[in-house]
Amino acid sequence: MKKLRKLFSRYAVGAIGVGVSVAIAVTLVLTGENSSMSMLIGLAVIIIALTIQIIEDLEENRESGARSMSIGESVVSNNFLLKTVPEIIDNYNMAIDWDDRLFRRHARRTLLECRDTMHELAEGRMAVDYEQRRIMYGAKSKRSISLVACFNQSFWKSRYAKRVINGYYKAIKRDVSVTHIWVDNQEGLEEYRDVMENLKSIGVRVRLALLDDVPPNLVRPYRIIDSSKLVRLEVSVDNKDRAQHIIISPRIVEKARRDFMLLLEYTVSFEKFFPDDADT
Repeated sequence: MKKLRKLFSRYAVGAIGVGVSVAIAVTLVLTGENSSMSMLIGLAVIIIALTIQIIEDLEENRESGARSMSIGESVVSNNFLLKTVPEIIDNYNMAIDWDDRLFRRHARRTLLECRDTMHELAEGRMAVDYEQRRIMYGAKSKRSISLVACFNQSFWKSRYAKRVINGYYKAIKRDVSVTHIWVDNQEGLEEYRDVMENLKSIGVRVRLALLDDVPPNLVRPYRIIDSSKLVRLEVSVDNKDRAQHIIISPRIVEKARRDFMLLLEYTVSFEKFFPDDADT
């Protein structure tokens, strides 16, 4: 159907031109005008219509050729693309050559997923699944780490959390500022009090807020690294971690940084929340 519409569009101008020229010629003849003049006028209209069609075709081919040339230059100028893109094209063609609808459908879906993933990267976003999230984002930070912990707090008593906290310790030794905000109900904050004490003992700035005191739009788990990288946690409906989204888009990171500063206004220090620990 798309091919038919494209074909109709391509020749519509010519067909309309021929129809108009015939109508003009017949009208002139019926009104007693010179038949030769009628034919010349009709022929002129056809020539004009065909010329318009040719110009449109040339413009379309020119744009297509320029796009193809631009893609070719990009591939040739990058050794990785020069090696990878032809392999992808060859493998795709081999996959759809199989007489199997499932293989052809999966080959197309794979390319579309690749396109969508590259589009996210181009916009400064990257999704990391649960298995990949063990990468120590923030361990190599140079200036600051700002973190909001909420919902699934059990992570902070896991084996991996010890590695994260050790990364914070090393960062602080490099004069990196680490601010950790805890948002939970009273019971939850009490439960992880020992974790907060451990963070505070290594130099982390610990701030606390009761969940009911904070606007809902500010309650979400994320980390901001050096005010330039946002690591946003995706949480399922049962408050379990699902994936992380790493974002370097300046606009989105700046929005998160402003939200973090606003959230700070709803927090209190560890000492104020647990006054009996003020001297520890």
